Amino acid sequence: MRSRIRSQKGIALPLVLLFVIVLILLGFGLSIFGYYEATSAIREEHIAKAFYIARGSVAALTDYLTKIPGDVTENNIQEYQEDVSIFVDELVSHGIKGFYEAGGTISSEGLSNFVITAESYKDTTTKTGKLELTSVGTSGKFSHEASIQLKYLLAEYKPFGLVDCAVHEIHGERRREAQQ
Repeated sequence: MRSRIRSQKGIALPLVLLFVIVLILLGFGLSIFGYYEATSAIREEHIAKAFYIARGSVAALTDYLTKIPGDVTENNIQEYQEDVSIFVDELVSHGIKGFYEAGGTISSEGLSNFVITAESYKDTTTKTGKLELTSVGTSGKFSHEASIQLKYLLAEYKPFGLVDCAVHEIHGERRREAQQ
């Protein structure tokens, strides 16, 4: 029995080396897994930010256009309607562009941004109008698009009118990765 033990002399070093190599490979594999998980989490965060920026910006603009502020009275309703009409005309011709910073504040520059464009359609035969608002939210290299249609009766278009009768339709939301 003693001779058998002596014949395995020096086996401990190769076994320890093999064990250390296996641990190194396992550690390397786990570090790569952790890197890709972190990268994936950052990617998903940017996708979610772009989604909420697009939806939030178009929803906030829709609220502005469809709800009468509490300080508007019968005495200044005409002035309010004209202000909204001028705003919509500028929106259709130029759009809106803004940037978000951490904490949800809007600033003139930042990593996350939105661009809102608008198209206006009027159908005189059915006496209806439609304002389509499209917002593209961007965070990092990811973008998300959301659009909404406001339908209204042209009889209430004074000139943009009170859009209490507006029908909101969220349409074609698309997600895309911006090309860099």
